[in-house]
Amino acid sequence: MKEKGTLLVVGSLLALSLATVTTARAAGTLNFTGKIINESLPDRQ
Repeated sequence: MKEKGTLLVVGSLLALSLATVTTARAAGTLNFTGKIINESLPDRQ
């Protein structure tokens, strides 16, 4: 029974780090896309 608890903790930690990486990657992609859009638009300043 103790092994099951350890597996659960390790599993949730893995899931958490995976979610963090995915979120960071998504944010980076959004940032990158925004940068491209900003550069392709004519300057409005």
